[in-house]
Amino acid sequence: MHTTLPLNKPCPQTTSPLAISQSAPKRETIVHEGHKRRVLSVAFSPDGNSVASGSDDYTIRIWDVQTPSQVIRPLRGHSRGILSVSYSPRFTLLASGSVDRTICVWSTSTGQLVSKPLVGHRRSVTTVAFSPTTNVIVSGSNDTTIRLWRLNDKKYTSKSFTAVLGKSNPLRFPLMEIV
Repeated sequence: MHTTLPLNKPCPQTTSPLAISQSAPKRETIVHEGHKRRVLSVAFSPDGNSVASGSDDYTIRIWDVQTPSQVIRPLRGHSRGILSVSYSPRFTLLASGSVDRTICVWSTSTGQLVSKPLVGHRRSVTTVAFSPTTNVIVSGSNDTTIRLWRLNDKKYTSKSFTAVLGKSNPLRFPLMEIV
């Protein structure tokens, strides 16, 4: 059994299928099934033609949005559940953050890791995102730190910041001056 909800409503954590629905008035739903355990994160590709999903089954799956059962490719590289996935603005890379405290960076064309996993957080990596204008990934963790990773010359350098909990103001800074 599975539950299908519109995209603007949260999916219960007990569901494993990935459901994509259009808004009213016409409600078309495409259900993507394939993960063995619950889906913890999803992200649309910049072109809108595929969706990446991270799961508690330690895999990432890239789905064709239009084809219900078509997994473009499964990605394996984490040793624990995937809490966050994010595409690069040019759709060449996919980043994933995991309970295993690492960030993996994948080639979207080959499905292969482009480097060894990025290590630096002391607890689960709960969120990852690419800078829209620079070659930088930002990650957040349950260890209360935010890390910036410069993806240049295969030498991944990072800078860590301690997150201030309870503040509602977003963190703003010029990324290239920091890393």
